Amino acid sequence: MSRQIDLCPHPPGDRIRVGYFSADIYDHPTMHLFEGALRAHDRDRFEFFVYDLAPREGSYQQLVQEIADTYRDVSAISAGQIAEVARRDQIDIAIDLKGDTFQSRPEIFAHRAAPAQVSFLGFPGTSGMADMDFMVADPITIPPEAEHCYSERILRMPQCYQPNTNPRYSPADTNMRDRFGIPQDRFVFATFNNIYKIGPREFATWMEILKAAPDSVLVFYLSNLDLKDRLIAKVKAAGVDPDRVILTGPLPQKDHLDRISQVDLCLDCFSYNAHTTASDAIWCGVPILTLCGEQFAARVATSILHAANLAELSVTSVADYVQLAAALAKDPERLSRIKRQLKEERDQLPLFDTQTWTRDFEGLLEAVYQESRDPAGLDQPG
Repeated sequence: MSRQIDLCPHPPGDRIRVGYFSADIYDHPTMHLFEGALRAHDRDRFEFFVYDLAPREGSYQQLVQEIADTYRDVSAISAGQIAEVARRDQIDIAIDLKGDTFQSRPEIFAHRAAPAQVSFLGFPGTSGMADMDFMVADPITIPPEAEHCYSERILRMPQCYQPNTNPRYSPADTNMRDRFGIPQDRFVFATFNNIYKIGPREFATWMEILKAAPDSVLVFYLSNLDLKDRLIAKVKAAGVDPDRVILTGPLPQKDHLDRISQVDLCLDCFSYNAHTTASDAIWCGVPILTLCGEQFAARVATSILHAANLAELSVTSVADYVQLAAALAKDPERLSRIKRQLKEERDQLPLFDTQTWTRDFEGLLEAVYQESRDPAGLDQPG
């Protein structure tokens, strides 16, 4: 760890005190993913504090207030004061659920909120902070040879680093294509990634796939409809009939999952993969095709697919990506086998085993806690 300050230890024999710091305690992907683990935490071994950086009234805030041993609205005080509050709470481990994302407060951790500080879930990359001691990953998102790119020490979950909530809402196994303007007689590709993840390489590749699979369409998520005309112009310039690109926008979470369930194959972005969107697709019984890159953000979908027993849907070249997408569009029986496998195995997949994921995560927390008491070395389980 980078440095220690004088922190008064809480009485021996007490539970390990873990503090979660977040501005995303509302209808946000972080809560969609992490709700199940929060519910599954072992309350006999751990005491949980939540420091809400930007409170929003709603069901998730109420849920967290009920689950946490201590919930604090710290939105109106400075980063230094937040760290001081956490020190007074005698937190053992401070977990930043934000990273370098909107409404993050990295200064909290520069002020040292706890003896051990961990970056987790919110941002798929290093904090670059000397005072952020650890980062949670897995063997795929950060392989050993990539550790030198991170200022943190890497804690690896044995399976996918990403938590998932199980049980959760599941779309009905019925045909709802008409409800979402999706044609009944076409193979349906889809991208539900945010537009900022899509670059010229992805777009050109998807247009190539549409040409290679002429009986297909692409459902394209576009949160900003002001971009509609520009997008259609690019589709035409690529030599593709714009009627084959079906624009769709934001929906409430349950409706969004219903919509995902109606497509045949999701197409992933390259430099910044689908993260929550990838696990949402698999939960809905829809496979996703990804291109495995080098950095964390470009390897998340590969990790998710491995934890879903679908490693064959992660490829390493654009040529293989195009070839496999077109092959699946032309082989309905092969795709049906994959979907049938997902339906039959879903609740037993490591990706959706919330209880086991939580126990593994708690094992990391215990190892971090023990090192903070005896810094001789981190004996990481798994």
